[in-house]
Amino acid sequence: MIKKRKTHMDILRILAIVLVIYNHTNEKGYYLFSITENPVTYPFYMALSVLCAVAVPLFFMISGALLLGREETLINLFKKRIVRIILVIFIFSFMQYVYKSVWEGWEFSLVDFFKRVISSPIIIPYWYLYAYLAYVIMLPFLRSIVKTMKVENYIYLFTLYIVISGLGPIFQFFLGIDNINLTVPMLESTIFFPLAGYYFENLLPEKYYCKRTVVLGTALSSISVIVLCLLTWYRGLLTGEMSEWGNGLFITGLTVIPIFTIYVSVKWVCGLIKFNVKAEKVLALLSGLTFGIYLLEERFREGLVNIDITLAPIIGWMPACFVWILSVFVCSGAVAFLLKKIPGIKKIL
Repeated sequence: MIKKRKTHMDILRILAIVLVIYNHTNEKGYYLFSITENPVTYPFYMALSVLCAVAVPLFFMISGALLLGREETLINLFKKRIVRIILVIFIFSFMQYVYKSVWEGWEFSLVDFFKRVISSPIIIPYWYLYAYLAYVIMLPFLRSIVKTMKVENYIYLFTLYIVISGLGPIFQFFLGIDNINLTVPMLESTIFFPLAGYYFENLLPEKYYCKRTVVLGTALSSISVIVLCLLTWYRGLLTGEMSEWGNGLFITGLTVIPIFTIYVSVKWVCGLIKFNVKAEKVLALLSGLTFGIYLLEERFREGLVNIDITLAPIIGWMPACFVWILSVFVCSGAVAFLLKKIPGIKKIL
């Protein structure tokens, strides 16, 4: 029996990678709200900035949905997943390192490269590779957890996340303290979101994938985004600082509501639409390129930045940013497609 392809996951991957690119546009998109003087566009820009925080959690949810229910020996886990990510880290980090050496004046040294790649990501976006490596290392334990975890435990976990990761930073801010001394390992993104993905894909009853759930989720998501925008604005008003860090102070926890809503909404809509074979193939192709796009997008984003700079005075900053993002998506996707034709690279992409 041929398994039906889960088209909603293809769409979620494509959406997530577009948001990842947007998240890296700094003051030209993601951080544009902090420098705009237009009171009409200000809340729109800020809301987009808040919403783009759903990207990485969606990737972890998809991975959890697909991998946590599988049976796999430790040897296969090591060969198929752990070694693959380690190779990706070293190969693509080395490519970035060579670029930095040639164009940005880094002194080329294999010893220096190994020290850098082991201690921290060569480029900031590659932090995700290290987080994903930690996740695949933990897969045997997470698979054991989902075999015995009850539905009420998932609900408890989701509630904890909203209270501790969502409301915690808000209390922290208004109390004027640096941090709340409470760490719950299960709320780490590399654990929480894979478990959430497994729950929504395999345990949430089909009856909840409906218009009523989507409408309710959209309403709650809108409220959470508005609250997060107001908090970010208020913090900027008090401190006189509207930084990227300040924007990120509040968005960790309450964005879980839009994250879950997007997952449920996309899966529900895909259940209503009958995709033809050609559309499914196109979505599958684009979905399969998202990892390669993520690995390559920084070089294309920096190389194509003149698209944004040139178009912004003509069509506006945000439309120009969207064209820039689309260009980065297409160009990095095309290169990823070609790289996947190379036998050795195909296995790791």
